[in-house]
Amino acid sequence: LDDPGRARARLAALRRDPHVVGVRTLLHERSDPDWVLGPDADAGLALLAEAGLPFDYSTTSPAALRHLAELSARHPALRLVVDHLGKPPVGGGREDRAEWHRLIAAAAKHPGVHAKLSGLYSASGALDAWTPDEVRPFVEDALELFGPERLMYGGDWPISLLAGGYARTWEAMCELLAPLAPDDRAAVLGGTATRFYRLDPALLNTAHHAAV
Repeated sequence: LDDPGRARARLAALRRDPHVVGVRTLLHERSDPDWVLGPDADAGLALLAEAGLPFDYSTTSPAALRHLAELSARHPALRLVVDHLGKPPVGGGREDRAEWHRLIAAAAKHPGVHAKLSGLYSASGALDAWTPDEVRPFVEDALELFGPERLMYGGDWPISLLAGGYARTWEAMCELLAPLAPDDRAAVLGGTATRFYRLDPALLNTAHHAAV
């Protein structure tokens, strides 16, 4: 994304593959925390918006959420999804949660920003040390801020295997979403993702879609 010339040609090739439905960058692997705001990355994001491809915003720290308001303002047509809810401090203290809430709430004010309920593991220590009750307040906050129509479940495979197993994460999410009305629960568990990524129903049962 920070090489617009190559990005344009690469996107043209990727768009010919119906299984490619979005682009993801691991922001936490960049040495510059403000990389995504730079002119080259900005030009790359403009190309994504032009191509109609969404951008998965993946980070291991809530601090990166502070860029989302500016990115949304620069690229109002770009569909953004915050992977892992921006890594909230599951099992952390009240002040950490308040800071995460402030940042994710600012991002949620922009209608093009969505979020994934995924990767909600312990913020420190062993990945599998989380409990549904520790995750619950963050899911409730996300539902209040985004609504089911802008939230989607993500299985986070294969990392979920290190966090207690895929079945455990799925069952916990189903438990946390149980109070929702059936249509709202169906949206979070599939409907929102289908609409956001513009998935082809004809391919859903025969192939795997991915954000690359």
